[in-house]
Amino acid sequence: MVIMLKNRLKPALTAGYAVFALFALTLLAPMLLAGCSRTSYSRSLKLPPDSALGGGSWWFLVTADYAQTQIQPGTASSGAVGSSLVIRKGTILKCSERRISPQGLEDGLLYRFKDNGHDYWVSEKFGQAYFSLQEAEKARADR
Repeated sequence: MVIMLKNRLKPALTAGYAVFALFALTLLAPMLLAGCSRTSYSRSLKLPPDSALGGGSWWFLVTADYAQTQIQPGTASSGAVGSSLVIRKGTILKCSERRISPQGLEDGLLYRFKDNGHDYWVSEKFGQAYFSLQEAEKARADR
């Protein structure tokens, strides 16, 4: 009699667990997928001006041997004249804007600067941004 009672309860418990598991997966799966997504932020997000950084202007010191620039954030150089610049180590650029790279966290932030009337972007992976020209010059002298 005891054995028969145990066997009768098993299917009811198993069905209850299955319904609960299905309910939990239905609610939790979309939240987990959204939270783990690499594109959960806007890659074209323009960061707000930071008053601690001088109202939105920075000085960028190129610390890599060479820095490749982009004409638009996220575009590869086409090789055409005026499409990009190669900048040497030790060059200091006055940057007017920063953005999150469209490639994501690999490139980090991009800094915008002007050269001969054209706008260019340089990735932070090629150097370091400073609050003032004096700090950038001091860092260049220390290298």
